[in-house]
Amino acid sequence: MPKIVIIGNSAAGFSCTDTLAKLSAGNEITVVSKDKFLPYRRDNLLEYIAGKIPEHSLYIVPKDYYSVEKITYKAGVEVARVDAKKQRVVLKDNTKIDYDFLIIASGLEPELPELPGTSKDGVVAYSGLEEAKAIIEKLLVVNLACCVGKAESCFKLAKVLLDKGKEVKAIISGTCVEPMQHERLEVISDAQPVEIIGEGPELKALKLSNGKVIGTSMIIFASQNFPSSDFLKETDIVRTKNGFIVVDESMKTNIDNIFACGAVAVNLNSGNQEKDWIDASREGWIIGTNLIGMIEEAPKLK
Repeated sequence: MPKIVIIGNSAAGFSCTDTLAKLSAGNEITVVSKDKFLPYRRDNLLEYIAGKIPEHSLYIVPKDYYSVEKITYKAGVEVARVDAKKQRVVLKDNTKIDYDFLIIASGLEPELPELPGTSKDGVVAYSGLEEAKAIIEKLLVVNLACCVGKAESCFKLAKVLLDKGKEVKAIISGTCVEPMQHERLEVISDAQPVEIIGEGPELKALKLSNGKVIGTSMIIFASQNFPSSDFLKETDIVRTKNGFIVVDESMKTNIDNIFACGAVAVNLNSGNQEKDWIDASREGWIIGTNLIGMIEEAPKLK
């Protein structure tokens, strides 16, 4: 019985998991996810924050999915490192999980800027459901919020906040061809945050490089996300300079029994590296179907 470990449980990771579960019974599948939730539609989080859809509609499987499919699901845990030679995943609590095949679908993760005060209550690096929940809770008591990051991401968030009656300061980076306009929105493109001000854990204001201080109790960083692949540093898996895992057309890395898919993976021969939910899901399906073929050709792993 082959042991398959899947790191990540969003679009690509879940698609791979479900493909293997549905098309090839008898595999020993373990899913490891930093998220403490069941698989959910990240692409619908803005609608959830806006109050247009309830939380339960985000989830794509019932609570008993993993038990029914006989899959070991380790939620809310992080991978510390991968030992490719011993074919082992080591978690941060030092739990060791052996594998015959490894699929890495760890996605992207936000990174807060190196500024004083980023640990204060009300400072959020927008990424997943946990951060969305924090935003919803904070919106109950704030009237003004700051969105910081790339224009497109900031404006998407700003629209949701404006529709909820909030005042928004959008501190954007990069070029912006068509700035969003609204009577309760101020777009700031000539300055960047330099300090988050507050007393103890309480957020009071955001100071910009032009000297302006914005009084606020909520700052949402919608900056560029980075590939979650630092746990591969001790391996020979080929990654780009900025951490993306290099794969071929079959989503295989340079190590035969290790695959990668979704936002963390990149095919250098492909023109467009931007991936939506459908793209990532398709990559997970590709790995699942290819892996089934490999398992069938390797009876010693059965």
